[in-house]
Formats: sequence, C-alpha cells, structure tokens
Amino acid sequence: MVRVDPSLAVTSECGSAGELLSLLARCQPDVLLLDQDLMGPTDLGFLQSLLSCHPRLRVLVLLTQEPADGYVGGAGAIGALGLVLRVAQPSLIIKALRAVASGHRWLQRELTDRLVQDYARAVSPIPPAGGPRLSRRQREILALLSQGLPNRDISKRLYISEKTVKAHLTALFRGLGVSSRTGAVCSALQLGVLSIKDLGSSPLERGATTRA
Repeated sequence: MVRVDPSLAVTSECGSAGELLSLLARCQPDVLLLDQDLMGPTDLGFLQSLLSCHPRLRVLVLLTQEPADGYVGGAGAIGALGLVLRVAQPSLIIKALRAVASGHRWLQRELTDRLVQDYARAVSPIPPAGGPRLSRRQREILALLSQGLPNRDISKRLYISEKTVKAHLTALFRGLGVSSRTGAVCSALQLGVLSIKDLGSSPLERGATTRA
C-alpha cells in the first residue's frame, strides 16, 4: 500500500498481540490497521481491552475472513472506527485509512448488510424497564446517524443548526451511556427504544464516512 501511496508511512509492524501492546506503549500511530487474525475470527475481547487502555486510538479492522454474527456491529460498538476486507483493492484500503486517521468512520459497502443484521439481532423484543425515552427529534437524529450522515447534513435534513444537532447527540450519548455514534445506534436498538424500521430504507450511506 505504501507503494501505491508514497505519502503513507508505516511506523511499526507486529506479528502478535503482545508485540502490538508493547509498541503502543512506546508510540501512538495516527491509525492502527488491526488484522483480524491478530484478534481471532470471533473474539472481540482483545479489541475491547485495547481500546480500554488506549481510548483515543483510531482503529481500522482488516477483516481476513467472513465475519461471524455480531462481529461487525460489535467492533463498531466497542469503538473501532472502520472495517474493511483484506481482499479490497489497495486504493480502497488507503481511502479507509485516511478516513479513520482523520477521525471519520468507514464501512466497506459489502459489510453494510452484515452490520444491519447485527443490529437486528441485538434488538430486545421488550424494552427493559427504566430505559431512556427518546423524543421524536432524537429518533430522527439516530435514524440519520445510522445512514452515515455528518452533523452538517443532519442539520440540513432537519432544518436545525449544527449546534442543536451536537446538543442532541451529547444528550443521546449521556442517556444511552455510550461515547460513539455507532454505539448510540446499537444501544438504542438493544434497549428497544429504536427499531430497524426507524432506520429508514437505507440504513447506512454505502461507503460513507461520518464525523465523530
């Protein structure tokens, strides 16, 4: 990939989880391209531990095989900013790296349906007692959030200011107990305060990036 885009610089490489943790103790890369093989095909425990220790780390997960049920949605909910398939064209992986390095979200279009399926499985049929109540405006914002729209586009769709969108997002994050946009959508679905039908006909802007 460096040969494709000479402006990219690989600061470090590692072949095991232990090596990665040691490297991160010494340096903080702009973005971490995390190979699925390093974590295991189904277990997200390492990713969760990694982001707990390094909450500001921008991670792009490189999927080496067909993800297990819940893997794509789980990785996003934990805090990975992007997921891309290893078989993708180098130019697409570079585009994903640049998006994640800038703090944007990236989901390869082939993974969109898998993400929606993960969300659907996470929905509780009966909302737990005491779950947060969302206003109509908050539901609208969550639905647009799930389509990958940045704050600017959400404000235009709803005819409100970006400042108002940010205020709603802050309230949503606090009420749902999350710290990311993907986490907000996933949590709302899990709690039953948002349903798949609320997400509209296009659950995610294919190949889109969203502003954190």
